[in-house]
Amino acid sequence: MKIKNGFVLRQVCGESVVSAEGLGVMNFSKLVTLNATAKLVCEKALEG
Repeated sequence: MKIKNGFVLRQVCGESVVSAEGLGVMNFSKLVTLNATAKLVCEKALEG
């Protein structure tokens, strides 16, 4: 599994979310909230 460039995992108000990074993507309607399992999968994908 590979995470597309420009996306990051963040903590927002106690929730794990994936968001696009950069000035060209300042649309906060494009956040994806992750549950604990999805967060673990995302962290592992970001490692390698």
